Amino acid sequence: MMDIGTFYRPPNSKMDTLEQFCESLDKLKQKHPNRNIIISGDMNLPGIDWQSGSVSPGSSNPALCEKLLEVTLDLHLEQMVLEPTRGENILDVFLTNTPGLVNRCRVGPGISDHDMIITDTLLQAIPNKKPPREINCYKKADWEGINEDLQSFEHSFFSSNPSNRTVEENWCSFKTTIEDAAKKHIPRKTLKHSSDVPWFTRELKQHLRRRDRAFKKSRRSGKTRDKER
Repeated sequence: MMDIGTFYRPPNSKMDTLEQFCESLDKLKQKHPNRNIIISGDMNLPGIDWQSGSVSPGSSNPALCEKLLEVTLDLHLEQMVLEPTRGENILDVFLTNTPGLVNRCRVGPGISDHDMIITDTLLQAIPNKKPPREINCYKKADWEGINEDLQSFEHSFFSSNPSNRTVEENWCSFKTTIEDAAKKHIPRKTLKHSSDVPWFTRELKQHLRRRDRAFKKSRRSGKTRDKER
């Protein structure tokens, strides 16, 4: 198991913000002492020399830098980002207590004033497997056959003096008749769920199907406007 978290420290925040971060990590470690940890985020603390694990000379926030280094040492967290992420400074972190799971960590162009951290890890998501289930195909149901069975039940039910039976007995008889009619006259099919990763949501699937339909349409028509959509 692994705990993955993210943290943002505003540039002008004081020691209390970093202390809250440290307290959260302490609680996490107490609750799950043997779990692997990954913490990423923007610390906005350029005054740390991560290669040597020390505060850089002339740091504007030496106490804050010391506090962050202290918690990384206490929890055996290693900083994997060793390239500048904004200008010449390393402001962003990818901290983990299992650096052996990280094959590579590099920096690439981002969409903000920070560069993007790209990691190649040995982690693999556990597929969300659901068992197959059967559903009724109501569009193919034989409704006339169902009506005939229910009419036959109605005749036999009232001719058998139902007042001599309990409410529970009458209800079970009615429910069984409905279920038997459904099994007899409504076809069923089995749905097999694909092994989707947790982040592949229904909305993403809809976008993917829309993309595939547009691609097939453009191939059939050969028109430029369909290819550009």
